[in-house]
Amino acid sequence: MDAKITKTRLSRMLSYDWLKILFSAAALIVVWVLIFTMTATPITPSQKFTVMNYVGNTAFDDDFFEHYKKALSNGVFSYEVIEGNSEDLTGDESMVGSLLQARTAIEEGDVIFVANQADHRSLEVQETVDETTGEVVENYVYTYTYLQAFVSGWYYKIYDVKKYLEEMDAFLAQYYEGGDWKTPAALNEEKVKEDFNARTKKDKRFKKSAARRQGEKDEVERIKKYRDALVKFHWYLQEGVVALEETTIENFFGEGEDFTGTFSINLCPTEGMMVGDDFAMGELKNMVGCKPIVYEDGIPAYGDVTAENMNVCFFRFDGVADSFEYESLLYTVNVIDSYSKHGCPEEVYVA
Repeated sequence: MDAKITKTRLSRMLSYDWLKILFSAAALIVVWVLIFTMTATPITPSQKFTVMNYVGNTAFDDDFFEHYKKALSNGVFSYEVIEGNSEDLTGDESMVGSLLQARTAIEEGDVIFVANQADHRSLEVQETVDETTGEVVENYVYTYTYLQAFVSGWYYKIYDVKKYLEEMDAFLAQYYEGGDWKTPAALNEEKVKEDFNARTKKDKRFKKSAARRQGEKDEVERIKKYRDALVKFHWYLQEGVVALEETTIENFFGEGEDFTGTFSINLCPTEGMMVGDDFAMGELKNMVGCKPIVYEDGIPAYGDVTAENMNVCFFRFDGVADSFEYESLLYTVNVIDSYSKHGCPEEVYVA
């Protein structure tokens, strides 16, 4: 059989079979992409840090993104966080529930900014009778805040902050001699490395010895970052710069009883605390703020943007394992550091 390739035969093949060649090449590309996608290691919930912005707040703008970009690039987070994301829920109020449901279903979300200010959706007009004139008077009343609305709907997906801090305390204590995590020199680095190696035994990222050695160093730094953040946070609490906020969950469904929990951190109990005198970032309200309800001649209206009573809640997901939920405190303390009028003195967390 004459199978010699000639110019004539090659020309005929290209004339009649070029579509087959094109489709075959496209199929090979698709198969290759599928193989790459299916075998690639997916990003876990703990490797992606997402900041959300709830209804009632001003939309995220350049000030927020500038700060968040710096946090991601300046080593605020541990080595585990490799991707940052944000979700602004302030646009279409009708979609807030659906968006939160979609995000929590895939365990996406770490912190959410929520204002403890009157929720414009809770407006009610109540009638009272003036005892002097006997006339019926209409009063505008707001029955709940944005924070109450969010916590009431999502309390089962967020941390009680007191419990969160207690768990973080216990986590750090196991790596410091005598449980004394407040003393930097008490850190048992060998214990940190030992636990890291046990946890990452099958982790593809640390197969090579050089990568594992670097991983051990990064793990030690992670523990130090958590420790520093917790020391700073307790100092900010003590100084009244921030506060733990209690929220009552109302019995919307007619079963059980109301209950109260510490579901958020008030970043700005007093607005003057979050106005940096000489810090380039300016005021917290420039990064995340809310227009509160004010009354003008008895008629409700939106006031000027403020950061007062701006709270932050921490999402709680089973997929964020091995203590990486404490990245939320790293971010929160960084926000406080950036905007607090009275930053935490270095000797507080170094000594």
